[in-house]
Amino acid sequence: MQFKNLGLVIIDEEQRFGVMQKERFKQLRGTVDVLSMSATPIPRTLYMALTEIRDMSLINDPPPGRLPIRTYVLPRTDWTIREAAEHLKQLVPHARIAIAHGQMPTQRMESTVLAFYQHRYDVLVSTTIIENGLDMPNVNTLIVESAERFGLAQLYQLRGRVGRSDRQAYAYFMFKAGKLGAKAEERLQALKEFSHLGSGFALALRDLEIRGAGNLLGEEQHGAMRLVGFELYQAMLREAIRQLRSGSLNGENLTEGVIDIEQDEPLAEEPLPPIQLPIDAYIPSDYIASEAQRLGYYKRIAGSRSRAELKDLVRELRDRYGTLPMPLKNLLRLMEVRIVAHEVGVATMLTENGRLLVQFKPDRQLKASWQLALQKQFPSLRTQPDELSLPLGRQPLEMLLGVLNTLKSLQERGADTRHGNIDADVGAAL
Repeated sequence: MQFKNLGLVIIDEEQRFGVMQKERFKQLRGTVDVLSMSATPIPRTLYMALTEIRDMSLINDPPPGRLPIRTYVLPRTDWTIREAAEHLKQLVPHARIAIAHGQMPTQRMESTVLAFYQHRYDVLVSTTIIENGLDMPNVNTLIVESAERFGLAQLYQLRGRVGRSDRQAYAYFMFKAGKLGAKAEERLQALKEFSHLGSGFALALRDLEIRGAGNLLGEEQHGAMRLVGFELYQAMLREAIRQLRSGSLNGENLTEGVIDIEQDEPLAEEPLPPIQLPIDAYIPSDYIASEAQRLGYYKRIAGSRSRAELKDLVRELRDRYGTLPMPLKNLLRLMEVRIVAHEVGVATMLTENGRLLVQFKPDRQLKASWQLALQKQFPSLRTQPDELSLPLGRQPLEMLLGVLNTLKSLQERGADTRHGNIDADVGAAL
């Protein structure tokens, strides 16, 4: 099909389209505005929005009068089915039952669903053909068999077939006992946890955690990035995007004939060293209620590369939300530790036998004079040219930051072991 003067394409239920269809949409994007809509975007689409490859807007307000759907996840047993059947017989002893599935003739299918909509039937037994597009305000109960076989987005869409009025709705998701895998259990637990109104975005985020973001440029619409690690994957992605913008990918001049391409952004920096510490470090939901805003701050904290950026974040958070809770303070201090550790050449930081082990890159080993100065300043410290270790103690973050600041001072100024005035650290702002 050819369009004469196409200006806008609106794609509803975007998660139902495959790669081939989306490649066709990409061919339109050069000259056409495309708006994709989805209650539960697939992991790759959501990740592209979170990494700013795509723009994203959220619609969180439910229609007036809607109530959260009461969701139950239960093992399938004959007793459960029998109890439900007996209860149904008591409530509606003369229940009229209709059946609908995809193998029925179109007209018969349409007449059956229409009759159920008009309340000529009380119960509709159906396949997943009802997943999308049906708005039946009079339906208030859903029972799903073998729920462990469905994806998270499918389960969410099925649950959305009920509760479309001001009447309380109920959804029962039944799984076969003994056949519930780890991934299926995570999906069902997420569905039960996120049953409040407007929870589609939260479910999509959980789906991203469970399945991974996939290959942004290939055919996989989900998949893990464990081979390179999430942070390294993000860094590689940022570098590729910046190289494309600057026209230097693979040494090719990609910007020939292109005007106004921003080339003042530096290439992606090396990932910060990872750290493992047994402390709570997160943004509490009772401090920032909005999941989208919490996710945005997680992204900004993870993308910080200087103490100045972190201090600006601290001031912004305090101005908008009040005094910072301890888990958030820990998260910011962890990020500060990683920034300073990167500056002094640390490769990894992990806990081992009750001590914190800090390992250095091969080209950033500790000089003998630095080791002596550190041991003098911190008697409980153990040092070797390629690593140092210190007891966890009650305040491991503060001690580790003091050690790293002292090492930074030694590297920059020789034997001066003062560490309080290297930079105004984030702790002062907290």
